[in-house]
Amino acid sequence: MLKYWVWLSAQGKISPLRKTELLSRYGSPEELYYLTEKELSDRAAFTPNERESLLVKDFTYAKAIIDRAAALNIRIITLGDAEYPQSLRAITDPPIVLYAVGKPLPTSDEAHIAIVGTRRSSAYGSKSAQDISYALSKAGFVIVTGLAKGIDSDGAIGALRANGAVVGVLGCGVDIVYPKENRALFEDVIKNGTIISEYPPGVLPEGQHFPERNRIISGLSLGVAIIEAPDKSGALITAELALEQGRDVFVLPHNIDSKTGHGGNLLLRDGAIPLLSAEDITGLYIKKAILKAPESPNYYDENAQSSAPAAKKKSRQKNEPETEPEAEPEVIDITEILASLPENEAAVLRVIADGGAEGVDFEHIAEETGLSPDVLQKTITMLEIEGAAVSLGFGVYGLARAN
Repeated sequence: MLKYWVWLSAQGKISPLRKTELLSRYGSPEELYYLTEKELSDRAAFTPNERESLLVKDFTYAKAIIDRAAALNIRIITLGDAEYPQSLRAITDPPIVLYAVGKPLPTSDEAHIAIVGTRRSSAYGSKSAQDISYALSKAGFVIVTGLAKGIDSDGAIGALRANGAVVGVLGCGVDIVYPKENRALFEDVIKNGTIISEYPPGVLPEGQHFPERNRIISGLSLGVAIIEAPDKSGALITAELALEQGRDVFVLPHNIDSKTGHGGNLLLRDGAIPLLSAEDITGLYIKKAILKAPESPNYYDENAQSSAPAAKKKSRQKNEPETEPEAEPEVIDITEILASLPENEAAVLRVIADGGAEGVDFEHIAEETGLSPDVLQKTITMLEIEGAAVSLGFGVYGLARAN
């Protein structure tokens, strides 16, 4: 029954990997629910935290989740359901429950590619993400994205312009639009694809949710396309997870002095597949017989650039340089950012901002904010993921710089 699945999924002291192992051993959440205190104590296989969690025989929270999901037309998909994606089921630590809005998840026969990258994307990265995603959608791929600002959103936009399918994976409940300015994009994805999360409705975004979410993005996909990623980026976490899961990692090359593309360039140096056009992805999976060869060689739509906004379509005059010289990046203005941040993140960013160009060390931030080291590290990670703060090395943090 559904309530047993939701009950088990809500046991936060048991990791997804361990839940999968326990299900493999005992067969179902219901069997785990009915283990007695004596059975749990007699079996050395259970840790104290696991025993404590499995002794909570209360469905109150699980029923509240189920009722809230029903009221919001959110589907609850368990690891045992037919709609649960086969590729995700195959990883070592799949979420045992997914919450979904929009269309049914694409079938396992459809090829999925993740488009990910920095939230503070350059014009080059943004346009490349949209064009590559557009062409991949035309070739029949389902685009998987975290729907964050920047590259993730551009990947979804490119696919939607091609009338393609999108799967958005969130680090919060599917009833929460994050970032809030993406509401229109979320609505478009729901109409044309699916938004999923392992977190129940109502759960707010937290720093640790995003690395956890990234394993789902890569787990759903044949490969991950890193469009633009600085040295400290959630996209690099996704690439690492993809490699652990046996997925392909594609990287769009950037100028060697590009800060926002430096992390991706390092992946290329270490053996990632260069991504020069959508054909680098489609060609690989045609060779692997995963994707059917197109009837026309122009399947990827050489005019993908026509999908870009009108402002990006200005023709160059004779002798005009292809790109304008890049201005020296400036430190971001945090005034508007502070107003949108949770309390802990805002407090930490204020201290970092006061440090100026030299930055502020971890211990000083802890003293000024009063946050514990564990909470502070998670908060700083969240600010780095959002592109508001950067590590300057040796435990020192500074404000990010605008592109």
